[in-house]
Amino acid sequence: MSSKRKNTPPRLSERGAVEQSHSHRSPGYNAPQLLSVSETTRTLGIGRRLLAELTREGSVPSVKVGGRRLYSARELEKWIDAGCPRVAGKGASHE
Repeated sequence: MSSKRKNTPPRLSERGAVEQSHSHRSPGYNAPQLLSVSETTRTLGIGRRLLAELTREGSVPSVKVGGRRLYSARELEKWIDAGCPRVAGKGASHE
């Protein structure tokens, strides 16, 4: 019997927090959830170009792991709760 995990997409809770099923982890495990570019664009409801612009200007917090750009669900929630502020400078003029 093979154990395959379902790849469930993230979803927003009532507060706008990103949630995802992690049934394969132990109950006390509390690692930060990192979202891919695709998961982040779906979660925020924006396109890849806008996400890239927000990332480049430093408005949306992200980390680079290997060759992948990843976004912390917790940090995205904080950014949303703060009103999605844009960093002044590169490309932030068209709000």
